[in-house]
Amino acid sequence: MKMTRLFCLLALLVTLVACVPNATPVDQLEPTQAYLPTAHAIPEPIDWTNRVPRFDHLSLEDGLSQSVVNAILQDQRGFIWLGTQDGLNRYDGYKFSVFKHDPAQENSISSNFIQALYEDPSGVIWIGTLGGGLNRYDPVTEQFTSWLNNPQETSSISSNSVSSIYPARDGTLWLGTNGGGLNHFKPASGTFSVYHLGDDVILEALVDQDGFVWAGTFTSGLMRLDPQTGEVIEYLHDSRDEGSIGEGAILTMLLDRQHRLWVGTTAGGLNLYDPRIDRFVHYTLDPSNPYSLPDVNVQAIYEDRDGVLWIGTVNGGLSRFDATTERFYTYQSNPDEDTSLSTNIVYCVFQDAAGIYWISTLGVDLYDPYRYKFAYISSDPDDPRTLISNVVWSVYEDQSGDLWIGTQDGLTRFTSQGEVKNYQNDPSNPSSLGNNSVYGIFQDSQSVLWIATGAGLSRYDEASDRFTNFLVYDYPIPVFDLLEDDRGSLWLGTGGNGVVRFNRQTGHYIAYPHDSLDLRSLSDDNVISLALDNSGTLWVGTYSGGLCRTDIAQVDFTCYQNNPADPTSLSSNAVLAIFEDHLGIYWIGTGGGGLNRYNPQTDTFTQYREVDGLANDYVYGILEDSQGFLWLSTNRGISRFDPRAETFRNYTRHDGLQSDEFNQGAYLLTRDGRMVFGGVNGLNIFDPLDIQDNPYQPPVVITQFSLFYETVAVGQSSILPVSLQDIDTIRLDYRDDFFAFEFASLHYSAPDQILYAYMLEGFDEEWVQAGNRHYAGYTNVPPGDYTFKVRATNSDGVWNQEGASLMITIPPPFWQTWWFRILAFAVVVGVVVGGVEIRIRIMRMQKRQLEIQVTERTQELRQAMEELKQAKEAAEAANRAKSTFLANVSHELRTPLNAILGFSQLMLRSAKSAGPEQLRLSPEQTENIEIINSSGEHLLGLINEVLEMSKIEAGRTTLREQGFDLYHLLEGLEDMFCLRAEEKGLTLEFDIHEDVPQYVRLDEGKLRQILMNLLGNAVKFTPEGGILVRVLATPQKDLAQHFLIKFEVEDSGMGISPDELEQIFKPFTQAASAEHVQEGTGLGLSISRRFAVLMGGTLTATSQVGHGSIFTLEIPASAEAASAVLRDVQPRRIIGLEPGQPITRVLVVDDKPVNRILLVKLLAPLGFEVLQAENGKTALEIWEAWEPQLVLMDMRMPVMDGYEATRRIKATLKGQATVIFAVTASALEEDRAVILSEGCDHYIRKPFREQDIFSAMEQHLGIRFIYEEFGPIEKATSQKKPALSELITRMSGLPAMLLQRLRKAVVLGQVSEIAACIGEIQILDAPLAAGLARLAENYEYNKILEMLERV
Repeated sequence: MKMTRLFCLLALLVTLVACVPNATPVDQLEPTQAYLPTAHAIPEPIDWTNRVPRFDHLSLEDGLSQSVVNAILQDQRGFIWLGTQDGLNRYDGYKFSVFKHDPAQENSISSNFIQALYEDPSGVIWIGTLGGGLNRYDPVTEQFTSWLNNPQETSSISSNSVSSIYPARDGTLWLGTNGGGLNHFKPASGTFSVYHLGDDVILEALVDQDGFVWAGTFTSGLMRLDPQTGEVIEYLHDSRDEGSIGEGAILTMLLDRQHRLWVGTTAGGLNLYDPRIDRFVHYTLDPSNPYSLPDVNVQAIYEDRDGVLWIGTVNGGLSRFDATTERFYTYQSNPDEDTSLSTNIVYCVFQDAAGIYWISTLGVDLYDPYRYKFAYISSDPDDPRTLISNVVWSVYEDQSGDLWIGTQDGLTRFTSQGEVKNYQNDPSNPSSLGNNSVYGIFQDSQSVLWIATGAGLSRYDEASDRFTNFLVYDYPIPVFDLLEDDRGSLWLGTGGNGVVRFNRQTGHYIAYPHDSLDLRSLSDDNVISLALDNSGTLWVGTYSGGLCRTDIAQVDFTCYQNNPADPTSLSSNAVLAIFEDHLGIYWIGTGGGGLNRYNPQTDTFTQYREVDGLANDYVYGILEDSQGFLWLSTNRGISRFDPRAETFRNYTRHDGLQSDEFNQGAYLLTRDGRMVFGGVNGLNIFDPLDIQDNPYQPPVVITQFSLFYETVAVGQSSILPVSLQDIDTIRLDYRDDFFAFEFASLHYSAPDQILYAYMLEGFDEEWVQAGNRHYAGYTNVPPGDYTFKVRATNSDGVWNQEGASLMITIPPPFWQTWWFRILAFAVVVGVVVGGVEIRIRIMRMQKRQLEIQVTERTQELRQAMEELKQAKEAAEAANRAKSTFLANVSHELRTPLNAILGFSQLMLRSAKSAGPEQLRLSPEQTENIEIINSSGEHLLGLINEVLEMSKIEAGRTTLREQGFDLYHLLEGLEDMFCLRAEEKGLTLEFDIHEDVPQYVRLDEGKLRQILMNLLGNAVKFTPEGGILVRVLATPQKDLAQHFLIKFEVEDSGMGISPDELEQIFKPFTQAASAEHVQEGTGLGLSISRRFAVLMGGTLTATSQVGHGSIFTLEIPASAEAASAVLRDVQPRRIIGLEPGQPITRVLVVDDKPVNRILLVKLLAPLGFEVLQAENGKTALEIWEAWEPQLVLMDMRMPVMDGYEATRRIKATLKGQATVIFAVTASALEEDRAVILSEGCDHYIRKPFREQDIFSAMEQHLGIRFIYEEFGPIEKATSQKKPALSELITRMSGLPAMLLQRLRKAVVLGQVSEIAACIGEIQILDAPLAAGLARLAENYEYNKILEMLERV
């Protein structure tokens, strides 16, 4: 992509970048000023090192149970605890574990409203709740114990609302309560002592170094209690006394490390208590002072580990207090900046062990001082005095310290006095900048500033603030680089004329172009980089001719070019940067060949590329810091290279870079040691000595253990009697042939940058380098003793080598144990010896008879053993055959279905896209394609149901809960069974209570299967009368938006005797009254009840013989938002890629050409570059040469399958950056874990929907799409459908001509004509049209024809 851009430059194209991402403000430390650089915000010289904190955000979308976080805590294990108004959350960096009150669980938390958290030295967590009193959480057993108010006991807690918890030195706790005063709790005895203070509403309490207890109240001010004497001193606000405490309720207090008491109030700002004079110092809002407290309502005070105070206010955001200057530096929400504070209301502040700040706003904001390491400057379209464009091509610092930035849209100057000036070409002004594309800037020995542009050379005159423009050979050619020799001549690198020497006094040019007849001439006319060493040697980097050098006194070029057969030659002929370090070593940055070091003694090059750790093989800029490290700008961020150790440390946009993509020529080392690199989205300025990795080594914990895809919970009857962090060994059964671990490095900044390595010692031969994957699964592990070990890095790549470990013991089956073998041997010996003795005794008496009996018994035993062995082998073979059959049949069906559904979706996309009329599908063709797509979806559903039945038999069925339209499901069932009921002369009615929510979250498929079974039985076994379906909903207590939905299916059929009511739910069992029907297998009700139990519900029946039956299904469900359901049902169609993104290369690997063609036609029109491979071997070759960012990999292929290809790609360092999606027709859920464990990043099942592909690309590659907008959401309604007889009656009133047209269309199968007729009927009779439309949608044309015959 970059080489293409350079080629465009050489072709004299001025517009190089079509779209540039939105600008981001510059970092700074003084946020009360506007974002730099702006003219009105620069009253003093610019400090480019200033940075404002950038925040990451956690919200409900990430799994947080509720937005208002009242308390934050990090426990001794490293987990973060967040107390919200709807649950206690434990966070491991990837997911939240939410603890809520469960009336059915004795040891659950007593209330969901959390107000305070505290961890004691033993690791026990104490929780203050609203309405649930005090709770104690034991992390070993993961159980809660609660203390509630008991009016009958004076030693119980005085109130069930605990607002604060503070420890005393003796291990007791002081609790502030709402309405119950101050409580002193003794955990050893479980008793409370109560102190009634003021209004008894204690919002905050703490204990000072002298043992005094300070209590902040709602209306009674601040109080100090002496627990020894009971003396209470009150501090009240007095408007006449400036030294009294501030006005309002006391929301928060802090005793800092200097034992100073800080108090936050609702109207009096921040107060500091001075015990020497018993007075308060006030910090409050001063609108005239930008460094004052931003709000008088203070509800959070926190002292970080450096002793700095952070203040959270209700409306003013977050403030950092500088005690030296007594200034408040405030950070507030900016709707245009996604890394600013979420809102200006701050509930609490916390700093974890890694130094990360957690700020509770609406959700939680995280600020990691190590995360965004680089100051960032970009363009602001609304401010003409900022950077003129985000696409930066050159950077220069002049002799006065001014910073000049050359962009694709002009020139920006940041003066040392803080001014900002922008210069652009004005065609009507010959004294303006010669061209807006500025590729080079240089100030000569006479302090004249020269600008290299896309049209030639410009000279800037400081006195007049004007430009003089020069054309090379009287016509415009681009100049990419320039420098001055010791004789005062300027050397220019041009696009098309080679190297040009420019005489400043005469204005004359001498060109040194490429001459094909002269081997000592320049190798290429396109010169993009220049360097001059101390010996007078000019080094020239060309676009495609390699590197050349010459003595400027006698121009005679020696050139170095790439030789594929010589690894010591220059690695690429595109030379983008030339740099000489402090040792005189020349470093060459190339386009596609990485970094080269020139060895003058041997006249050879040493290459450093991506495989060696370099971020990318396109090196655009090279700088050296004071420690000898080289800093390289590339296509994938910045690399810091240690020439001594030959190691790389890479930085990306996640570290604060303007983008991962930088530009050639845009790099500078300032006189004070700062570095500047420019790219496609602005530039970064930084001091390399300030770029430090976070040294924190986070704890590594195993967070989850699973057997057969089911999480193992902690419990007395579980294999985990205590938590995973407290157990040493897990003992499994030899039949547990699949188990898995989840683990986490508890560093909460950029978890996706954390790397993991694990091994099962005794099974794995070496460590598995898992990248950022934080789970591991094992299958078919033989009996033995193993140790699972995992280690991880922090987000800066610093490893915790100790990690975590867990013993796994898998005992052998009893017949493989030593004691069984000894016992068996002893039994055999005993039997032999005893048999010998007995035989000797009776040999003479019963020898012949015994021989006959032994022979008969032996033969019977052998026959029985042989039959048993054959039966066992037959059963095992049948199971294997069934599994193989289902897998193969599913694979073979899904592969053509993938093409059917995929190409029908592509045709529908074309039908809905704007374009020439002759290229668009007709309405009839569109409808036909929709029918094909709908039929394919129906067939896919049937395949999935067959597989679901096999799972039920294997005991491995699982829930797939999702939001769906319950009314639509019931309407479909009514349509499905109404005609069958009418054919038998039965009535079918649906009665849906108004309280039943329309959109619910359940396993839709299992619910439909249960109801279909119940309705099918009702129609089948009801000879006359009718069927009534009632649906009711009862709200569940303590659970908002949760209901118990009851479905009753009542019929007037034959009925079931009482002694058979429970038997009918057993497999292969039918009621005696149903046996004469000779239908069914007796499995339906058994499966339905198992589904009901799996969904947390019940299925029961009541009946009376001769009067009918009632089957009742009760299932808990939660209501779902209509917008979410409709979005899931009808996802927005993707119509393109957002502009400003690099082109993504996609490799499609599949042995079926139709599958490859489908993906190419899906992706290529959107702007992706796509190549194809028919097997894994070909894919590896293309991947090695082309380096795609994404591989869509089929797993079953000839020559080399997808498993092996994935393993080989992921085994390389370069392959860790390649995202691989497994696109497979396998329908077995077990295959998912195996495929992901091989290194695939995502699993997509054929046939896929286009949204499956696009959603995964958004998740793993960060690709941004343009979506078709939703129309307005209309609430569905449920109406009673007219019966078949009523439809016939209504049809008789239609015009004869219309009936004749409809009959002809039905007979000929003309779908569009049928639809047109129904549209005309809609005007005359809407209910009739609706009934006909339902029949047409279900292809029941025979019913329509039957109705027409009866009119």
